[in-house]
Amino acid sequence: MTPQAFINLIVCIYIPLLNIIFTSFTSGVTMGMFKYLTNRTLRNKAGEEKGKIRIVVKADSDTAEVDYVCPECVHSEHTEKPWERPFSVKCSKCGFVMKLPKMKSEMKKEVKAASAKT
Repeated sequence: MTPQAFINLIVCIYIPLLNIIFTSFTSGVTMGMFKYLTNRTLRNKAGEEKGKIRIVVKADSDTAEVDYVCPECVHSEHTEKPWERPFSVKCSKCGFVMKLPKMKSEMKKEVKAASAKT
C-alpha cells in the first residue's frame, strides 16, 4: 500500500468512524438512531483486499452516506445515494462497481469456498 493510499484510508474511513464512536459516548447517540451501519473491506478484480467502504443510513432517512476507498484505483470519496437493496457504488474515477452483498450471503460464500479447499 502506498503512503498516499494509507493516508486516504485513514482520512476516509477511520477518522469518521472514530468520530461516530466518540460522539456516541459523549452526546447520547445510540445504534437505534441508524437504519444501517457497516464498515467493510473490499476486494479488487484480482481478489486482494485493498479497499474499504463505510455506509451510514440514519433511522429517519432513506439516504445512505458512503465513504469509500476504491480497491482498484485507491481513490477515496464521500458520496450520498438513495438506500436500497442490493446496494452498490460506482467509483467516480475508474468506474469500478463496488457491490455490498448481505452479510449472511457473504458468510455462506466464504464458508463454501473454505470447505471446497479442504
